[in-house]
Amino acid sequence: IAKNIWIEITKQKYDLKIFPDLIHCVNALRDMGLILGLISNINMSGKKIAKKLGVSTYFNYVFTSEDLGYEKPNKMIFEKSLDIAKLSSNEVVFIGDQVESDILGAKNANILPILLDRYNNYEKYSEVIKISDLLQLQEIIKNLIRSE
Repeated sequence: IAKNIWIEITKQKYDLKIFPDLIHCVNALRDMGLILGLISNINMSGKKIAKKLGVSTYFNYVFTSEDLGYEKPNKMIFEKSLDIAKLSSNEVVFIGDQVESDILGAKNANILPILLDRYNNYEKYSEVIKISDLLQLQEIIKNLIRSE
């Protein structure tokens, strides 16, 4: 049954999209002087995905599993990203929307994770900072910078 369900799911057409709060958020973070990157488990180059989504000018780095040879939650995708960006794990915050790949992967790489839970799928998960949209992120980042 699971195999048949999966076959039907893979027949569905879908497309990648950005949420309306993304551009406002990345502009605000860039105005704060932050380096912005994106890490995705997608079989497409970072350059191609950034162009497809129209976000090339918003991010300093776009890394994908195709580019780096690892997928989240493997800490190597995070560590290779840090090496290329010349950053250390304590200088980075990772915002992800999946506990299993994003949050655990960031934790494994000693990066502070923030869970973006737009649909309250992780209502009872309280191990990390949790936000429901990216508009909340700017204040959290400001507070993290102040507390350093």
